[in-house]
Amino acid sequence: MNSIKKKSKPKYRKDPAPELGKNAAEFAKHLDIGFDVAGLEMSDYRALIIQDERYGPGFSICQLDTNEHEPECYFQTGIAVFEDGIHWMVDLIEKEQAHGVSLVFNEEVTGSMAAMMVMTCILREEPLYAPTCPCCKEEEA
Repeated sequence: MNSIKKKSKPKYRKDPAPELGKNAAEFAKHLDIGFDVAGLEMSDYRALIIQDERYGPGFSICQLDTNEHEPECYFQTGIAVFEDGIHWMVDLIEKEQAHGVSLVFNEEVTGSMAAMMVMTCILREEPLYAPTCPCCKEEEA
């Protein structure tokens, strides 16, 4: 398996990787299994354990193979999974323009269910994009 925990730390990291919470760990584990079964390498999708100042430890991944797409694709299709749900990298990076749109985990949408949704999007090469927030919908009207 392409286990996330078994991979060595990057050489530039001096501190230990943050420990993922239950939901993010469940998401990463199920995605790891999907990648293994599909014969894909998570490193081709820039899978990383990250630390965000607002959301804490999380798991980020691009939904498109970064070897076959421009770097801008990571910015547009990258997601970060934290305890509360899936956030899009574009919102995390462009904080002043972010509207905080996310796919929240609950009893109906668990980390494992979200992982299957994202894995399907990766296999079909049809990324899951952030939904339009209500204030943006009003601006478009």
